[in-house]
Amino acid sequence: MFRLIALSLELEDECFDNLASDPDDLSHRGPPAPSDPSKRTRGVGAHTDFGALTLFLQDEVGGLAVLDKSTGSWHAVAPIKGAYVVKAGDLMRES
Repeated sequence: MFRLIALSLELEDECFDNLASDPDDLSHRGPPAPSDPSKRTRGVGAHTDFGALTLFLQDEVGGLAVLDKSTGSWHAVAPIKGAYVVKAGDLMRES
């Protein structure tokens, strides 16, 4: 995934290799979601992700929103069942 991002940005394909060189750098968070959508109640408040990439597998429940910093407005991300949302985290910010 990192190499695809680098290539899409016209960077050297190895430029992000240091972000995933150690197996401990890669992690999965949270238990599997319940199959009954009415029981999917986990969530967190406004935050940034401290890692490099976060992959969200979409379902029919949704709940992901993004903040437009220029207006202070939150915008819901419409879920597309079976699609992934790829979110760049804090480690991907340019210093």
